[in-house]
Amino acid sequence: MCWGYNGDGQSTPPAGVTFTAISAGASDTCGIKGDSTAVCWGFGIYGQSTAPAGVTFTAVSAGSSATCGIKTDATMACWGDNSYGETSPPSGLGTLAAISTGLFHTCSVRSDSRTVCWRRISPECWI
Repeated sequence: MCWGYNGDGQSTPPAGVTFTAISAGASDTCGIKGDSTAVCWGFGIYGQSTAPAGVTFTAVSAGSSATCGIKTDATMACWGDNSYGETSPPSGLGTLAAISTGLFHTCSVRSDSRTVCWRRISPECWI
């Protein structure tokens, strides 16, 4: 069940679908269905509400204009806007235990409990 502002349809989940996890972003919402695939709804001009087809997830995090999820193999998949590098993780990220996508950045907890965050601060510079 979703409630609150629904100007972009973000509070209207697909009818008849059950979820094992859900994440509300700024103007879209994503959930993991019983078959572990993700479905998103709401505002999607940047592609953030179009989950990759056939990919299975254990976690999903809807941000402002991008969405990331942990796939069942503990690696990451992201979709949507990448203007600030929020969907481009650093190399060698490894396997993940948790993920959270924010306004212009993404953070993950690796399976070794290290937290790694990333974003691009300019076209040439990453932090």
